[in-house]
Parts: sequence; structure tokens; C-alpha cells
Amino acid sequence: MKNILITLSFLFLLSCSEKQEEAENKLQNPDSSKTEVTVKDSFPEILKPLMIARGSEPGWYAEFYWDSAAISLDHDEIKLNLKHDFSKLDVSEFKTEVTTKESPKEKIQILVKQEACTEEASGEKRERSILLKYKSKEYKGCATVQL
Repeated sequence: MKNILITLSFLFLLSCSEKQEEAENKLQNPDSSKTEVTVKDSFPEILKPLMIARGSEPGWYAEFYWDSAAISLDHDEIKLNLKHDFSKLDVSEFKTEVTTKESPKEKIQILVKQEACTEEASGEKRERSILLKYKSKEYKGCATVQL
């Protein structure tokens, strides 16, 4: 009986060490036929901006996502977070009016046109023009679609 227990213990330890060696080999020599994970695969589309827009006089910046937007106006003096469906930004003309989270009584109007635009500050060419209206002030600029 004692011999059987010793034999079973030996076989158990032997099988554990073989699995350990197998795991170490996989770590040291990864199989090149495995699928590689790319940045695109690991970063969900919903987290990437659909469009980035900016303008000068006064300086402003905006990032539009599938279901929200983050807008900074007047050189970061005003920051707005919007919850809205922006998935249809990729049309020839997109127009909407959204209430802000910060002040539900205030609305911001957004008009995006698919027309060539040159940024005033940098002179860079963009494929969209954008107009924001907030508290009776207009913010004009250019936008690029990040698809």
C-alpha cells in the first residue's frame, strides 16, 4: 500500500512539473501564428472621437464622440459636456441644438458643413466647417473627421 502511495505521489509531481515546463516554454517561445492584438483592436470605436474641431478668436476646442461631446470655449474659461447622439456627423450638413449638463437651461447650437475650411491660426486645411452658438456668442472654426 505504501508503495502505491509513493508511486501515485511521484506521478502526480511529475505531471505537475511537465505542465510547468510547458507553460514556461510558451512564455519563452510564443507561437508566431497567434493573432496579434493591435491598438485598433484594443481601443473600442466608441471611445475614439468622431470629429475634432477648433477655432480661434476666441480660442475654442471640441471633441465629438458617438454619444457625447466635450467642448472648451474662450480659452478654457467655459467647459461643456454634452450627452447627445452625434453618430450622424458624417453627412453633408449636420445641425442640432443640445442642452448642456452644466446648465440645463442653456442650449448650444451646432452646425457642421462638409466644405473645405482653412484654420485661421495655423493655415491648415480641413474638410469641414463648424459654427457653434452659445449664449448669444458665435464660435467659428474647422473640423476634421477622425474615422
